[in-house]
Amino acid sequence: MRLFIASIFTVGLLFLMLLTLVFTIFYITGFIEWYILIGLTIFLNFLFWLVGPYFSDWIYRFFYHLEWIEIEGLSKRNKDVADFVRAACRKNNIKVPKIGYINDDNPTSFTYGSAAFNARIVFTEGVFTYLKPNEIKTVFAHEIGHVVHRDFIVMAIASVIIQTFYEVYRISISILRTRGGGRKNKGKAFFIVTAIVGYIFYIIATYILLYLSRIREYFADDFSARETRDPNGLSSALVKIAYGIVKNPEDKKQLDLLKSTRAYNIFDFKIAKTIGLAYCNAVEEKKWSPVEGAILFDNYNPWAFFSEISSTHPLTGKRIEKLSEIAKELRLRPMFNIEDLYTKYQVDKKRLYRNFSVDLFFLLLPILLMIFSIIFYGITIGVPQEIRTLEVYVTSTQLLIKNIIGIILASLGIGYFIKTSYSYSTKSGFPKTDIADLMDDIYTSPVKGRPNSLKGEIVGRGVPGLIFSEDMMFRDSTGLIYLNYESLIPFFGNLIFALTKVKDLVGKKCEIEGWFVRGLSHWIELNKIYVDGKEIKSRVRLLGIIFGLALASIGAFIFFYI
Repeated sequence: MRLFIASIFTVGLLFLMLLTLVFTIFYITGFIEWYILIGLTIFLNFLFWLVGPYFSDWIYRFFYHLEWIEIEGLSKRNKDVADFVRAACRKNNIKVPKIGYINDDNPTSFTYGSAAFNARIVFTEGVFTYLKPNEIKTVFAHEIGHVVHRDFIVMAIASVIIQTFYEVYRISISILRTRGGGRKNKGKAFFIVTAIVGYIFYIIATYILLYLSRIREYFADDFSARETRDPNGLSSALVKIAYGIVKNPEDKKQLDLLKSTRAYNIFDFKIAKTIGLAYCNAVEEKKWSPVEGAILFDNYNPWAFFSEISSTHPLTGKRIEKLSEIAKELRLRPMFNIEDLYTKYQVDKKRLYRNFSVDLFFLLLPILLMIFSIIFYGITIGVPQEIRTLEVYVTSTQLLIKNIIGIILASLGIGYFIKTSYSYSTKSGFPKTDIADLMDDIYTSPVKGRPNSLKGEIVGRGVPGLIFSEDMMFRDSTGLIYLNYESLIPFFGNLIFALTKVKDLVGKKCEIEGWFVRGLSHWIELNKIYVDGKEIKSRVRLLGIIFGLALASIGAFIFFYI
């Protein structure tokens, strides 16, 4: 409930969408006119833009014990950082933002407000725990960049446009439902087109807003790098922030803070696991190769684009790539030179796109097979030239629908069976390797798992402290990685495993077999765990095969026997 309320007041978008829905219902039921509905949407967005920051202040003080320390309090923590904030604000002709502090070990910072006149910058204790003074300076510069660029106003206007598209769609649907026949039906085609276009624009605009959000993060990074003349400091800060988020236990209060500030945080906590674990493994190995592999994946693997498309923040590797370009402009040596890494790891773009094409084919195979099967069936059966009676027409139609349903289920099932066999292949066995080698492999994907066998220790649950978590954290001599367990009985089997087995496995030396997959995060889909002379089986592959065969069998039964 706390996160729900916090999300409403701090993000605002859900609250506004709810009001939009209410007023749309008022319009449909005849209480208000369409122009009043549009006007109310604009007015409410303006009102929330103006007073929203004060609601957010209350939320953060009440739930997360936010303290307003102002610039004087920041000066007590680090005078150099405070002096930089004052100088940067003076240089860019903005008021020094209100400075807030939250005693939370997760390193994060965020800014919010209506405009420069009432901007706030909030940071957590974790920022000073994990970052060096020069890195802290770049983090504050990033937040000042959002204020200077008037991001609050831009995002508010974009949100109004998105809501307007949705209201155009709803109004058009309402008119179509309430209009009768005759002359009133003349404009029906117009409202059908308007409804379709309005909804399509609403979906497209939502992704444009996410793109705009990612762009504003790039510009805030650019501002920080140039204002501090330390792009490398921000690069290392981003990596360490991700590391701090991964390292800290995900207790509910900390997780709520990260979720409620996700859109305007310096870092999307959902992306943190990839680069955070990579840095953790780099610390273990005392070399940068795991982080370098993650950066190359973000910049060159085609799957990275799909991982990023629904995120409010760019992938960390792409942000670091932009910062490395700025470092070159400033005649500094980049912390991570992407061109040098490309040469060092001999990145094969042809192989990347070849693998991507094959993966995409198998990912879409169930749908492609369904479409092909329906077309083939239609060509084979043809269209009856003569239907003499209504009874024959009804019977033919029912038979056609029944057969098409059978074909759809059977083709989807066969396609899913083939896709599962491709994604979790056992042809090459499970070669012995280590986590560092897996992390360095930029050719992996979220579709085709890389078979592997690792020796190490299960060190905890996937979500620390959550007794219902069946997933686990595994460590070998080169690093850490998440393990995903799947029971033969979805949900209930996983719950029983979490409650009865995981606790006993923590701290045990073991050998695992599975498939390494990589997307927005990376993990191992388990096949088997060998521990204390026993074998524990995970059923991710078998579940996919059973589901595919079951669906195909049901479809065949409907087609041939019903």
